[in-house]
Amino acid sequence: MSKQATYSKGLALEAGGIAIRALTDGEAVPVLTVQVLDKSAAPGSTERLADNVVSLLNGHSPAHQIDPGASESGVGRRVYFQRAASGIILNVKDAAPGVSRPAVGILATGRDATLSATALSAMDGLFMKALCDTVQPARGPHPGAEGGVRPGTPHP
Repeated sequence: MSKQATYSKGLALEAGGIAIRALTDGEAVPVLTVQVLDKSAAPGSTERLADNVVSLLNGHSPAHQIDPGASESGVGRRVYFQRAASGIILNVKDAAPGVSRPAVGILATGRDATLSATALSAMDGLFMKALCDTVQPARGPHPGAEGGVRPGTPHP
């Protein structure tokens, strides 16, 4: 790779999910997919979530604020991330104690291991906090949340 990649959102994939491509040296290589793991837990629009991933990977502010939906109790849900061997999992936690479900995966495609690893390594704690903050209820930051917010990140 002779220069740093920029990222773009691809079309929806046949197997489900949305491709995120690395654009480098004139090629567009799918490196990540934004994949719904549990439709009942998935927050808002997967398209908008993919837009936010692309914006953050390119060093910009997230493009959208996404409605996380309501839990069964009617109280807003919280979104947090967990690293996995194949990428990152966004989990949704309902207001009820102990109720947490994997909702969306941001997963490496395996098409180009180096480009996928580069994209995943860019998703550090600040990146993921900024992404998760775009899917939080409009009641402010999660109590005890660590880290800062990237400059230009919209606040609820």
